Amino acid sequence: AAAAAAAADTAAALASLVAHASAHHGPAAAQAVLTAAAARFPHAGIAPPTPHLTVAAVRADHDAAMSRGDAQAASLAAAQLAALAPPAAAVDTETHVEAARAAAEAARAAGRLTEAHDAAARQFGVAQSAGLSHATLR
Repeated sequence: AAAAAAAADTAAALASLVAHASAHHGPAAAQAVLTAAAARFPHAGIAPPTPHLTVAAVRADHDAAMSRGDAQAASLAAAQLAALAPPAAAVDTETHVEAARAAAEAARAAGRLTEAHDAAARQFGVAQSAGLSHATLR
């Protein structure tokens, strides 16, 4: 049980590092952290071993698509994030906020400004009601 808890803590820390690397150092840095995570959890196979790392990997895919200017790939990653955080799911609020942020950015990149505005407003509302105002600044 202690080993499982330690692995979950390590995975959560790596997920945070992926998010930081993607936001501040770019897609290559995020991929490097994901590669290190895969080496740390070799028994996980293709899929990341925890929901935190799964979300981090999809967020990194979204950020990479945005950096390439690929609105279609960004929209696909945003949809994947939304699927990982459906409104009724008991996932962390930050995942819901990140899904809305990704949707807003993808819609903006595709020129769908009304949709981008609506998604950004949803993101802000969820973040504000949960006390996660820092999450809206990413």
